[in-house]
Amino acid sequence: MGLSSWLEHYLIAEQTTAVSLTLLIYDWTLTLDREVNYIWLQTLTIPKALYFLSRYLPIIAEIFNVIVQSLSQPSLEMYVSKQHFPMIDHESLRPISSQIAVLLVEHASGRFKNSVWIPGTQSAEIFIVQTVLAYRVYALYSRNKRLLGWILFVLLCTSIAATATSIVQYKSANEGNNIGQGIYLCNVNTKLDFQWAYWVPILTFEVIVFAFMVYRSVKIRKEIGSCINILAVLFYDSVIYFVSVIFVSIVVVFIFRLESENAPAIMGSPCFAIMSILANRMLLNIPTAYCDSHK
Repeated sequence: MGLSSWLEHYLIAEQTTAVSLTLLIYDWTLTLDREVNYIWLQTLTIPKALYFLSRYLPIIAEIFNVIVQSLSQPSLEMYVSKQHFPMIDHESLRPISSQIAVLLVEHASGRFKNSVWIPGTQSAEIFIVQTVLAYRVYALYSRNKRLLGWILFVLLCTSIAATATSIVQYKSANEGNNIGQGIYLCNVNTKLDFQWAYWVPILTFEVIVFAFMVYRSVKIRKEIGSCINILAVLFYDSVIYFVSVIFVSIVVVFIFRLESENAPAIMGSPCFAIMSILANRMLLNIPTAYCDSHK
């Protein structure tokens, strides 16, 4: 990929990160009244803890990403490693073009952001959301601890597989992410050949949990002959979530598989924002439905 095209994709990734943060904050403002009534004012429970993690970890992560991207502009200097170039007078270096300078940073912060912070926080967000799903199945199956243990084991395996795939891929990309000895690009400039595989374990877990949800919902409805309000909320929320996530996951797999090296940076933030918003809505809709049915 040419430098100009790569720079264009890099700037698009910055914009999608900012848009994702805006969506997260906007959804937070829309649901703040219900959050106060049904979450803040209640005693600490597992769903409450999961809600706070699912709601605020993505917001904090995206704020960090936006700040890191913004700090580099507009007069960032190109740093050259003194370890590799001790003969260079570093005080005499002049800032280069502001847009290109954003990309040329030897400092460890950019590499930490790419190889540790982004895959780490995104994997944590996914793990929390999928823990919410596991807990919903646990509640729907009359608190079957054996089933919960099995689902959590599957979740642990798929999470380890996804995280390992992401870290190995970003690490290998960053090792070759330099334009000269001691001079590293802050962003990924090599194609992540198997980053698409990150979504395969996630998609596998989603399908398994969705199957459990559908089976139990249909069975309960047949037994009682009608669909009570909370059960309907559980079922329809789950359908909306799983259809959305499966669609997004399949699209992302193909994009990561076929598109450029900057596809993960462009698509990552919106995907995780969507999943976080849907998970938070699922957690809020249950107490809302319960209160509405008892008015």
